[in-house]
Amino acid sequence: MRTSISKAGAAAIISVIACSAWADVAGPISLPAPDMFPEGIALANDGTAYVGSLARREIWQVDTKTGIAEPFIGKDADLMSVIGVHVNAAQDTLYACSSDPAQQYDGRPTELVSFDLSSGDVIARYPFPEGGLCNDISELADGTILATDSVHPRIMSLHQDGAFDEWLRDEQFRAEGFALNGIAVSDDQVFTGVFATGALYKIDTSADALMAEQIKIDRPIAGPDGIEVLDARTLIVVEGMAASVLRVQLSEDLLSGTVQNLSQDFQVPTTLALSGDQAIVVQGQLGRFFGMDPSPVEPFELAVISLVR
Repeated sequence: MRTSISKAGAAAIISVIACSAWADVAGPISLPAPDMFPEGIALANDGTAYVGSLARREIWQVDTKTGIAEPFIGKDADLMSVIGVHVNAAQDTLYACSSDPAQQYDGRPTELVSFDLSSGDVIARYPFPEGGLCNDISELADGTILATDSVHPRIMSLHQDGAFDEWLRDEQFRAEGFALNGIAVSDDQVFTGVFATGALYKIDTSADALMAEQIKIDRPIAGPDGIEVLDARTLIVVEGMAASVLRVQLSEDLLSGTVQNLSQDFQVPTTLALSGDQAIVVQGQLGRFFGMDPSPVEPFELAVISLVR
């Protein structure tokens, strides 16, 4: 951890400490909509989870203490499929990726959308230049919002002054099919993964020039999706194609890592949120959403697993 931090960084650390003090989450948590198809999740400091829906074009709020789930942002927000979501507690703002992974919305541009976290009202929309597919969202210590693009090999950034531009474009991120997916921030390091190739990368934001460096891991990851930081050298990664959640223990220089399977047999996990020593795992049933799995849709649930092994 850095010995000198900004006010924003201090606030982020306080937020992490507050999150670690949450009571245990009892799972599974039911999402009572037959067409929910959840994809993204974000946790607020009070333990409220915000979950995006691929099919309903909505964002739900979930009380993780009681398990009560209900719509928060409805269809009047004019979203497409909601993929990544992110809470900025300091600004009382919720961010969401509005995208069209199933190509249902006649070429509408993918957008990063911001909402007032108190009212649910739309604050602003940020269309991706050149199109693309807004997938996952994270935040730097200075409040800059980062969003991955699963079509173009780039990470977009929304700055505090409202400017929206490319933060990093790198040909290493290019792939057939879904490319960049999950993203997470730890101090001055950004971690991301390419779903189609299984590669994980780190980006040192303190370097003179931004550059993605591949992390050499001891076994392939079949479709890295959501990524969360457990501590400075530990990532928790959703392995989408293997229906698993993994722990990736990194070396001191963060350029290599060993993979441990924490839990498996989910209903197509997409991402997760950390609460103390637990993870809340989104089960998206994506094969059924995209029509690749003809079996009946099962009730949608958020799984809760322990990270203690």
